Amino acid sequence: MVKETGRRRWSPEMITATAAVIIGVSALFVSLYETHLVREHQKASVWPHLEGGYSWDGESFRVITGNSGLGPARIEGIRIRVEGEAVRDWQEFFRQAGIATQPYTTSQLSGRVLLPGDPMEVLVLRDPAMAAATHERWEVVSVEACYCSIFDECWVTDFQSLREEVRRCPTWGETAFRN
Repeated sequence: MVKETGRRRWSPEMITATAAVIIGVSALFVSLYETHLVREHQKASVWPHLEGGYSWDGESFRVITGNSGLGPARIEGIRIRVEGEAVRDWQEFFRQAGIATQPYTTSQLSGRVLLPGDPMEVLVLRDPAMAAATHERWEVVSVEACYCSIFDECWVTDFQSLREEVRRCPTWGETAFRN
């Protein structure tokens, strides 16, 4: 008769089964981590980067924006302020800035999708007096835009130093620019 001592012995089958479970769990974690890395790579490969500025040649004034990133930028909203006061459209912009208006050309920016390397003229002023007045006053103008990638990652930019990732774009309500 064999006397039991209260200690279990590891049988070869138990060792093999335990090793198989450990290998299976390890393979699961490696697979999940690899999936995470692939997803991050996909996000980085379509990362948009919205930039903007203006052009002044003494005769005409242009507000230009473009996407220098790798993927499309979906423009969710714009806010333009003159001396801190939000304006809703270009007519209000010129009124608030005290600029006499002549015919000008604009392009709709909110709700558009900008492809990489495809610059867009948002505002074009060809009248030399109006262009000069706008260039003179542009230092008191601030522009903010919120845009998203195809993976719904969103950023707010002021086209100068600010580029902040946000969970979702602000609506800006009555202060939103509706060109």
